[in-house]
Amino acid sequence: MDTKKDFMRLRGRLKEMLQLRSAIALASWDQEVYMPPAAAESRAAMMAYLSGEYHQKLLTLDEDGLLSALDTARTKNTLKPKEAAIIRELVRDHTLAMKLPMPFVVEFAEVTSRAQHVWREAKGKNDFALFRPWLERIVKLSREKAKLLGGAKPYDTLIDIYEPGATSDELSITFEELKAGLVPLVAKIRDSRMRPAKAPKGTFPVADQKRFLDFICARVGFDTDSGRLDTATHPFENAIGPSDVRITTRYSETDLWQSIGSVIHELGHAMYEQGLPAEEAGTPLCEAVSLAVHESQSRFWENMVGRDKDTWRFFYPELKRRFPQNFKDYGPDEWHRYLHVVKPSLIRTESDEVTYNLHIILRFELEKELIEGTIRVKDLPEIWDQKMQEYLGVKVPDDAHGVLQDVHWSAGLIGYFPTYTLGNLYSAQLNDAIRRDMPDFDTKLSKGEFLPIRDWLREKIHRHGRFYSAGELMRRATGSSLSVQLFLTYLNDTYSKLYDF
Repeated sequence: MDTKKDFMRLRGRLKEMLQLRSAIALASWDQEVYMPPAAAESRAAMMAYLSGEYHQKLLTLDEDGLLSALDTARTKNTLKPKEAAIIRELVRDHTLAMKLPMPFVVEFAEVTSRAQHVWREAKGKNDFALFRPWLERIVKLSREKAKLLGGAKPYDTLIDIYEPGATSDELSITFEELKAGLVPLVAKIRDSRMRPAKAPKGTFPVADQKRFLDFICARVGFDTDSGRLDTATHPFENAIGPSDVRITTRYSETDLWQSIGSVIHELGHAMYEQGLPAEEAGTPLCEAVSLAVHESQSRFWENMVGRDKDTWRFFYPELKRRFPQNFKDYGPDEWHRYLHVVKPSLIRTESDEVTYNLHIILRFELEKELIEGTIRVKDLPEIWDQKMQEYLGVKVPDDAHGVLQDVHWSAGLIGYFPTYTLGNLYSAQLNDAIRRDMPDFDTKLSKGEFLPIRDWLREKIHRHGRFYSAGELMRRATGSSLSVQLFLTYLNDTYSKLYDF
């Protein structure tokens, strides 16, 4: 066996797969951004075909025993560390793919592509009944996927796709500890004598917002030669390839932070993708290790950087210059307090960082019960409304602001939601570690020197791809394991000062 030649042959196959994956990502991005509504049927067929072709390529990676031979070399420690990591992760991907028949893969891709179009229509019309049969199909297919993959617990099997090694039992314990810390914090803020800051008045033309966002993107460290910003119903990031990373936002002419916050969030995702080693494109070393780690990047930039007072010492003068009338009698201290208003809200993506995780816990519990069959899709709106009242004290006026607000279920991403909260916990660890390593962190923020922060993350997180597991990667980067307490300490320290308790 010539290991070097065999590895080069494998890399050739991975490059072919990369082209297909990029085509799927581009079609998916276009579907959310530019695709005309009438193209939904043909796009679903395209996505089904491309997904089937990619799945077939993955299946045939070991058709002639190439992958198995290299895995044997790995177990004998005859491969270089990076090569061994690539083979280890490919074997995992291949093993999972072998369990999913081609007809199932094609059907799942076609159903979820069509469902996303129906979801957007249903949300616009506030009509859950329109989306319900599609969600029922997706839940059924997700249960079938879990059965095919063969995990002991169906929901755990789906979680493992996005966060390898995580289980619902462990997550439940983590979430209960988090909830126990969040509830009294929310109560302290609610009972505080400090009045919440109001938003700046007036309207903010979308064109002016876009120009300000371009300024933020360039300053923070987003490579605009290898990426772009567009508009979508639901903000997202999509990596088409190593040199093509797309982000989107949505705009409100009366709520400036909606676009700013979502862009800074998506920038965290995008800079992770841009920081992956391009020379490893097509291999697992040019892929994010897990969605929780991915989310840790976006939440760190959105909250620990994007809401920081020192960040706005730098950005505020530019903000005032671009929106002079809105900020004429509105100072930077008030803007800082406004960015930290805690008010239970209907919409997850627009919620504050204190109550955000209660939205995630709600969704985690619902989709777990959906997969286990203890609740039915038709009962979702009622149960959703009850939990929103129980957890957040918020009355849901309609399904568009309730059960229909997220794109994830229509995209078939059941098991994805828990990674958002894990990402929040990881972000607090990163914040703690980077401040230890960079004593002048606050000074850098106030001077608009964001590149050293991006580069710290690139060195500690981005460049490793899937070389380490998520837990090991975070331990190496921060010196600690997953910690609820560190996140709660960050929240209490931040909001006790703002709300005087």
